[in-house]
Amino acid sequence: MVTLVLTLSLLMPAVYYDITERRIPNRLIAFFILVIPAVLFLVQGASVLPSHLAAAGIVFLSVFAFWLLGWLGAGDVKLLSLVALITGLSLVPELLLNTALCGLVLAVLAIVVNGAFRQTGKRLFAVVRGVPAGEMEQDGSQVKLPYAVAIAAGAVLTVSGVSPLP
Repeated sequence: MVTLVLTLSLLMPAVYYDITERRIPNRLIAFFILVIPAVLFLVQGASVLPSHLAAAGIVFLSVFAFWLLGWLGAGDVKLLSLVALITGLSLVPELLLNTALCGLVLAVLAIVVNGAFRQTGKRLFAVVRGVPAGEMEQDGSQVKLPYAVAIAAGAVLTVSGVSPLP
């Protein structure tokens, strides 16, 4: 229960900022970098901290590559790492898969709502060819997803145990 409350208290403001401002403030990230380990220590004891810190580090390093490619924003990388800090090492694979699935749903909805089928096809072809996102032809109508929404949905599915994964 504490994990779900902690997760929601992190994600609700992050989703709000990502939708309204297309950024996740570093103040919010910094606050939760301090709060999450303290809550974990108080609720579960010091013995859980190493595996939770390892989870955050592994996720950060894994997802950092997507930032380098221009596929995710820096705030999204930090937010997903904080969620991994909450969930711990054992739930990292499920968290990443749930987030990716929710991101796929979000992307398909954005493509359908914005009618961006042609643009998406061209960008997908460029990705398959190995062209980094920064080198792709920029289109003024390009839709940027508030990926904190996908992170939040994936995190809630993971933490609540309602994951669609077997």
